[in-house]
Order: sequence, then C-alpha cells, then structure tokens
Amino acid sequence: MHQEKLSLILATFLLFFTLASECSAYPSDFIAPGHWQTLEKPSLIGSHEILIIANNLNEEAMSGEKILLYRLGSHAVINEAATHASFEEVLITAGELAWLNQDADQSIQTILEVGSYVDRAPNIPHGPFRAGPDGCQMFVRYHY
Repeated sequence: MHQEKLSLILATFLLFFTLASECSAYPSDFIAPGHWQTLEKPSLIGSHEILIIANNLNEEAMSGEKILLYRLGSHAVINEAATHASFEEVLITAGELAWLNQDADQSIQTILEVGSYVDRAPNIPHGPFRAGPDGCQMFVRYHY
C-alpha cells in the first residue's frame, strides 16, 4: 500500500511538471546516471550529490525553474538554515530526512519520510537537516 501511495504521488508530481512547463525548454528526455555532482561546502557533512534534470532558473529576471534530484548519504547533515529567492518544492523519494531545530543540540523537529512533500515560499529559512541511516533522496524544484 505504501509503494502504491508513493507511485501515485510521483505520477501526480511528474504530471504537474509536464503540464506546468514547456517541454521544449529541455534539451533531452534522457539523463545519463554519470551526471551526478558532488556538493562540497563547509555547511555539508557527509555525502551530498545532485543530479540536475533541468535548469533555466534566472534569479536576476526572477523567471524559470531548476529541477534536480538531491541524494544524501547515511546520516549526512546540512548544518545550517538556508533561504531561496524562488519558490521551492521538495518530495522525499527514498530514505528519510530529519528536520532539526536550530537550538544548540539540534533536536529533531519532524521527520520527513518517503512521500513527504514540502511547498516553500521564497525567503523562508529552513534547516538544518540530517539524513536517516539509509540516507535520503529528494526530488527538488525551484521556480518563480
């Protein structure tokens, strides 16, 4: 039942993107798995990788969108709060992500599991986060 729910959520999500976007904006319908990029920043602990699916986001013009998969390894941490000028949508597709409080001990505020969806308005601080024991994979869309 859980797998059927996830499949329905993913199908609905992808249908939304298909209807909401111009397909001609994307150069290909195939992305080779070798395009994963490792993220390295002082605020990131552990393994962090992204696979950019589409990117015509223009922050200066406040237009376009960026769609990616974000993969965190076991217990990987995003150690600071972030904000974005664009809207952000996140769907947890594998594993889990603990949304941590910004207090000294970073206690857990909530746990986002497979199928959890976050729709965040621009300039909303969010984080820090910690992946679960099996890591976490997210489908992320930034857009104006």
